[in-house]
Amino acid sequence: MHQATALRGASPRLRPDDPTNALRSTGTAHLLAAAEAVGADRFVTQSLITGYGYIDHGDRELTEDDPFGQPHGTYGDPVVEGCRSTEEQVLDAGGIALRYGMFYGPNAFSDMFAEMMRKHIPILPVGGGRTTSFIHVADAATATVAALDQGKPGQAYNVVDDTPLTWGRFAAAVAATHRTPRPRAMPRWLLKLSAPYLACLMADTTLRVSHAKATQKLGWTPSLPSVHQGLERTEA
Repeated sequence: MHQATALRGASPRLRPDDPTNALRSTGTAHLLAAAEAVGADRFVTQSLITGYGYIDHGDRELTEDDPFGQPHGTYGDPVVEGCRSTEEQVLDAGGIALRYGMFYGPNAFSDMFAEMMRKHIPILPVGGGRTTSFIHVADAATATVAALDQGKPGQAYNVVDDTPLTWGRFAAAVAATHRTPRPRAMPRWLLKLSAPYLACLMADTTLRVSHAKATQKLGWTPSLPSVHQGLERTEA
């Protein structure tokens, strides 16, 4: 099970030597070699829906049949390349890739947003940003177990909830649940200067993603179908 990331102290800027990308490329190769050495018969890797590309994908729901891992000339291309690398290696070896949505819940985006809003730090682009697909960490865990049990070799599965949401509405839900000050916003150009990755993710990228394949093939559905329900049930 390859869920390795280097998120502690993560920079708001993507560096050429980004450690998480190294884990997705070189790290994946080492783990596959170790899995082969010990005779493991199943390998699951963490991927992300952002591997579809940091662009406006419009109103259509993306499925696993859509192009994945292709650069679009955006700031987020290194993350796309990291997702492509781990998926290509694992799927070619007969493993399984899970394309998770934006994580929220303990130690994920919701906690990060709450902490920044308590400090009155602007976090959103003016206008609230674009729409993306989320997943509570608890539902991500159950999907992972389902993939270990039911996943087919060489297959990728989207792991998202039922309700895509703008970043502005996400932040408002976090503020209400965590009882923080309301989220503050800044112009996109200023967000791009201070936190270019967040600007690319929140102001430029629209990702409405379907989990129909995971539901059909893994027998999995999110128990928390929306951010609002997830926050109210698990963090109130």
